[in-house]
Amino acid sequence: VINVAFSSIKLDIENRRATPESIIQTTLKQVDISFGGKEVLVIGFGSIGEGLARYLRMLGANVSIYDTSDKKLLFAKHRAY
Repeated sequence: VINVAFSSIKLDIENRRATPESIIQTTLKQVDISFGGKEVLVIGFGSIGEGLARYLRMLGANVSIYDTSDKKLLFAKHRAY
């Protein structure tokens, strides 16, 4: 028996991909908005925030990042946010 509930692969897929996509899709269903060309601030650059920023950028948003961690801000800057 292999328990994948807390595996790094599962957490990576859920937090970096599934959760951000779900947030955006839910927002798009509830509010008539287009992210293309919009200025968007993502607060927190953990795995979910990073995935959210990537997904918003794919939708054409101009994404900025805020995080209290200098290390995470450095990662965000390295990824051109």
